[in-house]
Amino acid sequence: MDENRSMGKLFIHNILATFVPSILVFSLVGWVLSQISGEAAFNDIQTIYGRDGLTYHSIAQIFALSVILGALNTVFLSEIFLKKIMLLWRYVMFIFISLVVLYIFAVVFKWLPTDLWIAWVMMPVCFVVFFLLSSAPFIIATRLKDRRYEKLFSEYKTKNTIGGENAK
Repeated sequence: MDENRSMGKLFIHNILATFVPSILVFSLVGWVLSQISGEAAFNDIQTIYGRDGLTYHSIAQIFALSVILGALNTVFLSEIFLKKIMLLWRYVMFIFISLVVLYIFAVVFKWLPTDLWIAWVMMPVCFVVFFLLSSAPFIIATRLKDRRYEKLFSEYKTKNTIGGENAK
């Protein structure tokens, strides 16, 4: 029961951890485009930004994407499933499948014009860069904890081996 509850909390956390930054990034991109080139910039990407900003349909689409990415995150990056696969490969699989899902959403909902190749190239680049930037603090914190635990374990082994203080 507790495992199901914790998995549910993790799933909701993963959805929100994807949805909130996604809305912020899309909003920032829209604002930057409007500042740089005015209303004309939105003619090619009208389906996602509408006339006055992100449309309700776009927000619902981004939420649906966040639900799928949250599920993928729960499956690939938690310790609940795929325990025997190395974490690096789980990250690689997560990023690859997430990009496929992102491309499917971009095509189905016409987020990007099909003839604007730079947008289709920049989408995975931005996704990977933002993914790495958002993951970096957790990776660094994990490595620092690992070093600390290794040091504590080494001290423990030293104290509890032959010649150590607590040796029998």
